[in-house]
Amino acid sequence: TTGPWEAVVWGIGRRVHYCTVVRVKQPDGAPSFGLLVDRRGTLFSVETDRWTLTNALTPVVVTPASGRVHNLTAQPVSKRRANMDISKDAGLLDDLQRSEHAEVRIGDVTVKLPFDDFNAARVVFEICVQQIGKDMPQTPAR
Repeated sequence: TTGPWEAVVWGIGRRVHYCTVVRVKQPDGAPSFGLLVDRRGTLFSVETDRWTLTNALTPVVVTPASGRVHNLTAQPVSKRRANMDISKDAGLLDDLQRSEHAEVRIGDVTVKLPFDDFNAARVVFEICVQQIGKDMPQTPAR
């Protein structure tokens, strides 16, 4: 846990398969969101009860407070959750890291996501990402 963020290493046996970082400290009713990295790429996932999504690919506009507008495509996984493959938009993570918040718009609905303390969480997250496909190091016995 780093501030309001939680980074998790996911594996089978000792092998790291993917990493997540999720905003865990949110007010009731606020959107939930996070990132997942595996060997195939990076997903930015956002869920809010304000969306009513279909199964169709959906245009998304992500606007970090510091940085440029990012036009993406989401694959809805439910009526409320959209996953965006951001693997080809390397600048988005850097823009989010420099921002206190970002706005995510699908259709007429815009949600504001807090990104304070993301800098420290991203450092922890990137350490995990470097381990994907490798065995987790042994922890010395005490």
